[in-house]
Amino acid sequence: MPPNAIPSVDQFHDEVLKDTQRIVAKRIGEDPGITIRYHVAHAPSPHALLSASKGADVIVVGHRGRGGFAGLMLGSVAEQCVRHAACPVLVVRPNV
Repeated sequence: MPPNAIPSVDQFHDEVLKDTQRIVAKRIGEDPGITIRYHVAHAPSPHALLSASKGADVIVVGHRGRGGFAGLMLGSVAEQCVRHAACPVLVVRPNV
């Protein structure tokens, strides 16, 4: 996009989906042997994940995000998912 241009919702959705698919493929390969379904949500992370948990087998989240509390063992989104999700939650910690 040119500077100061604002993408349409459809363009934003497509770019987020492509970026997510690229990141997943880089981490687990092009054909991981499992079904992966992508859904781009236009909502705050906790709301979108908790809503998605109602029909999911499992929700996978990172242990902490980009908030300002680097010393926390669990980020606020992960904590909300662990406490309120309608399915099991897997909290993934990075390889250090």
